[in-house]
Order: sequence, then structure tokens, then C-alpha cells
Amino acid sequence: MKTLLILLLGMQIAVAAEKNKSPKEAPVSYQYKKYEHFDLGDLEVQGNIVAPGDLSIKGRSAQLIDRTLDIRVDFNQQMRSDVLDLR
Repeated sequence: MKTLLILLLGMQIAVAAEKNKSPKEAPVSYQYKKYEHFDLGDLEVQGNIVAPGDLSIKGRSAQLIDRTLDIRVDFNQQMRSDVLDLR
């Protein structure tokens, strides 16, 4: 009885899995228009054309970077203190 029930359950699972399989769909490819024309026909733009009054550029000198860090050859003392501070 148990084997018949297991067999029927297995067959139902197999049929359901077969129904859910979909055929391989072709990859979707998009093709955009190569040329598109916009007719602006009666478009009017209102405004004033004004020349700039002053075109000046302020020059600035290159800034020197102040490196206040000490140049150290080794960091053994700092590494020792870090290890001792671990808990």
C-alpha cells in the first residue's frame, strides 16, 4: 500500500515538473531606429542675446602640501603596543 502511494506521488511530481518546463525561448533582441527626424517647424525661441561684460580668470599658484607625518623606518613599537592592548 505504501509503495503504491509513493509511486503515485512520484508520478504526479514528474508530470507536474514536465508541465512546468517551458521550451527554450529565443533571446530577445532590440533594434532601434537608425535615423529619426524631428520637425520643429514653427518653434520660436524668445530671448535676448547678451555679450558677457567681463571675461577674467584669476590665476592661482600651486599649493604646496604640508606633510606633517613623521617618516618612520619601522613600526615595531606601535605594533607591539597594539598587540598588548588587545583583549
